[in-house]
Amino acid sequence: YVTFPRRTQRHVSRYLKLLRTELEAIAKRVLKGGVPVSCLHIGGGTPTYLSRPNMEELMALLRGTVRITADAEITCESSPETLLDNSGTRIDHLLALGVNRLNIGVQALQDHLLRILGRRHSASEAMQAMKLARQRGFGNINIDLMYGLPEQSLADWVQTLRSVGDFRPESVTIYHLRLKRGTPISRTPRSCLPDESLCFEMGDSALHLLEEHGYTAAQPNQFVINRRFA
Repeated sequence: YVTFPRRTQRHVSRYLKLLRTELEAIAKRVLKGGVPVSCLHIGGGTPTYLSRPNMEELMALLRGTVRITADAEITCESSPETLLDNSGTRIDHLLALGVNRLNIGVQALQDHLLRILGRRHSASEAMQAMKLARQRGFGNINIDLMYGLPEQSLADWVQTLRSVGDFRPESVTIYHLRLKRGTPISRTPRSCLPDESLCFEMGDSALHLLEEHGYTAAQPNQFVINRRFA
């Protein structure tokens, strides 16, 4: 997982330098310089906020310190607004760098919920980014969704699930909102949060509605739901 402070180019350059040191240590002590890596996940923040030269530097760093197999699954996390940058050429750039699985942090498809979460994209931009990623060539897409949000109704959640299900991504990862102390959303009055029974109903509906769209829960406790292929 890769994360970095989005302050200045100086911060990014320093982070990449420190990352190189850490990766070299991992390659030497854990991978012993020869263990092949068949699955690589770049995320834990939003790597697509990196400039293109920085993203190229990151991929070169990974390939230079870790032996990645030719058929490796390389996932990159993203946010919809970053994928729409310059008419979607950001998506083309990721494909050119060898990324073959795209994780899109949609979270919700209601603008009022996205504003509460402090997201930088709208519901329409989320759908646009999903469709554009498919059109540009991504054949393996995961969509992140969240439930238990302040002011989120069951109807909101069902609408989001149905819209994402109709898009037919290869997998959907569902998270229950966790309030982290010190964040703006953590100050939300409890009266604005769905109660325990509603959250249970949301979780249950996710399994059933996505099953109707051809998905099966590969890891039920984590709500990682994968599409069944004929």
